[in-house]
Amino acid sequence: MQETILPVGIQSDIDEAFCYREDKSYQDRAHEYLERYEVSRGYRDTAVQAVVTDLARRAFQAGAEGRTETEAVDDLGEIQAELLETAAKCTRAAMAIGGGSSMNSLYIIGPVAGKPNDNKEAFVSARRALKADGFACAIPHDYIDGGTDWNTAMRISITAMLSMEYGHKSKPSFDGIALLDGWEESEGAKIEKQLAEALGIPCRPWRDYLSPAKGAAALAAESALQPIFAPAC
Repeated sequence: MQETILPVGIQSDIDEAFCYREDKSYQDRAHEYLERYEVSRGYRDTAVQAVVTDLARRAFQAGAEGRTETEAVDDLGEIQAELLETAAKCTRAAMAIGGGSSMNSLYIIGPVAGKPNDNKEAFVSARRALKADGFACAIPHDYIDGGTDWNTAMRISITAMLSMEYGHKSKPSFDGIALLDGWEESEGAKIEKQLAEALGIPCRPWRDYLSPAKGAAALAAESALQPIFAPAC
């Protein structure tokens, strides 16, 4: 099979986004790519997924001339799959030798009040996916009993979020904050996010902490994957 040579601009962006670097995680570089090219993403899309999809579209457009619509759709799907696998391999290699994200523990915040069972199922589901990718996670439900009034619950949650490891006065219990879907509609989560950011604690949508392969798997498990190409009607 003849090796495909990508256009220089696309190849350089792939290298920049996914090569091993000690000074910056692949998630941060993915966010920079999206900002640089003004790429929009869906509510459930991770930054890395959006980068891979955009690179696939660019590669497809660069080589689509002369193909039928069916061939073009097939080619685009293959390009995206290959890019996603490449990103996953680069991420695993970076983490194996000490690169990538240095975060190990996360505190998950999101909507609780007014949700059935205090939205515990959504928190547990996010924690399960993050744990499978190597993170230690805590959720408000670990500390707050059901039926606790909002003011008290917020005090407990914020105390947990900002706590220090036992026996280490200067080491925070959590390296970052993972934002659950719908956090923007939660007054409590917005307060927690604002406070965390004011103290320099990284806050990201929870899927953005996942490696590319795990992020795609999480989306697939929720049946939330969107088609990457829609032929014109």
